[in-house]
Amino acid sequence: MKYLIILLFSTTLYAQDKYNKILWNKTDNIPVEFATIKSNEQYSLSNSEGYFEILKNQDVIIQCLGYNTLELQYNDLISKDTIYLQPKIFEMDEVVIVAEDVYKKMVKTVLSEYALEPHTEKFFLRVVVKRNEELYKIIDFSGYVEKQTLFESSQKPDLKVDYKVQINNIRKVGWENKTIDYALFNFNQFFTEIAAIVLKPDIYKLNYEISDDNTFSKIIAKPKEPEINFTNGKYLLNEDNTFGNVEIISNLNSIPYSNLGKHKHRTTYYFKNSSFERNRFNNKMQLNKSIIKATTEVITKEGDKQVFEVTYFYNSNPVQNITVKNNVSLKKDIFDIKMDYNEEYWKNNDNILPLTTEMQRFVNKINSEVKTKEFRTISNIK
Repeated sequence: MKYLIILLFSTTLYAQDKYNKILWNKTDNIPVEFATIKSNEQYSLSNSEGYFEILKNQDVIIQCLGYNTLELQYNDLISKDTIYLQPKIFEMDEVVIVAEDVYKKMVKTVLSEYALEPHTEKFFLRVVVKRNEELYKIIDFSGYVEKQTLFESSQKPDLKVDYKVQINNIRKVGWENKTIDYALFNFNQFFTEIAAIVLKPDIYKLNYEISDDNTFSKIIAKPKEPEINFTNGKYLLNEDNTFGNVEIISNLNSIPYSNLGKHKHRTTYYFKNSSFERNRFNNKMQLNKSIIKATTEVITKEGDKQVFEVTYFYNSNPVQNITVKNNVSLKKDIFDIKMDYNEEYWKNNDNILPLTTEMQRFVNKINSEVKTKEFRTISNIK
């Protein structure tokens, strides 16, 4: 019998000349990951090495949560191999405002300011799984998702979360353990999870802080009973009380193991960060970027400990006049979804989120390995 390890926690471009750059944190001297680099013709994302690609002869805008936005003309980029981003520095002053009142105002904006009607996104999704700090699975998707609503609301009971997903391209490579393996979300689970951002205020202490220039504020949620509630949250608010970013973190090291046949497993860490921007077509706020990270420990029946670390990275842009044709099962583990590898597409679009050097080595390794008694290789890259 095969066992699947699951998370035990849930809350068209043509080939043209490109240039390669690296984004770097000027203060902490580290690469900047998952920054968005936009030009008139395309967008790119920086990988964990800070590396990104974009077309030549293009001015760019570089944005990343926690950093000052940087606008650069093409001539300013030619001689620079490394682009430095300056982290935002906020001098937070405590103000005499009841945090619960601010939270209620924030929640009220959902009905008027967020996309509670059908809308469509063009998206890119990357999922990376590591096993004992070594790459284990990688899968990239590009496609469209049609959402009936971003959130369900008791004041609009006719609105129900429902999705159509059209996958246009898949790139995947990895191992599969024949007896115990790591299970990924299905698309129904994934799209529901990245939009699950509400923390019940009655079980949290809410603190409110505001920046010295009044352009940025933050609600910090800490559990009233930290011995039984291991989740903390943070809402970054815009001037109109809408939330532009939500972060939820759970440290679960004290959670006991659950049985999985003769094995045991538990999720020890869970991180989610979802960002929202206004749709340029209807001026409604909708989800445009999300990151989920989780760590799961497994104790096999032989007593061996395995640690799985998963990262989901989602980026989307609103689109109009697209008919989404559901062409995949929304209830299937996304790593099990099959589609032929489109070499031409990935050749011309790898700039969206470039593979790291480590990932490129992993692809080469998987495509040269043969299956063993315990493992078999999975790849659609020929």
